[in-house]
Amino acid sequence: VIFDAHRDFTSTDKTTGTRTSRNGFGDTYLRLKYNITGNDSGHLAVAALPFVKLPTNQDGLGNNDAEWGFEVPFYYAFSHEWGVGGMTQFNILREQAAAGYYLGYANSLYVSRNVTSELSSYAEIYTYKPDTSGAQWQNTLDFGVVYALTPSWRIDTGVNIGISNAADDLNFFAGTAYRF
Repeated sequence: VIFDAHRDFTSTDKTTGTRTSRNGFGDTYLRLKYNITGNDSGHLAVAALPFVKLPTNQDGLGNNDAEWGFEVPFYYAFSHEWGVGGMTQFNILREQAAAGYYLGYANSLYVSRNVTSELSSYAEIYTYKPDTSGAQWQNTLDFGVVYALTPSWRIDTGVNIGISNAADDLNFFAGTAYRF
């Protein structure tokens, strides 16, 4: 389960200078991860990850529609310190301007380094493109750190920096994950 416990959104219209702010609870995602290979041993890990988004947001912080998708994450450990990973993801998203849904594609590739047995860092290139008329690629360069509180519980924080015109300029984030 992934949920936005609190989301702050501020935007500025570049032509008028009008600033808009909203904040509140975001959407909730239900995910199921199936390990195809690897995870706790070996150099390679590959998984299948279907998910559904439930519209639990407030104050216009989402589109108020259920959406779903499928992700294939992978990771290859070169050594105990260094690894490379990424994912390909397909999203079925609600079209707001017309009735129906459309497909969105996301891909990422990252390099990670274990700093200590509990702390790791990463640098990532992320791309996303909705399959709609006139849509542009949304590309970001992302940096973050992950801290293992226990072998099954992680906290992470980082920043996503927009490197294409269609991407948000800057997003800071923090989160946690627990493996059952």
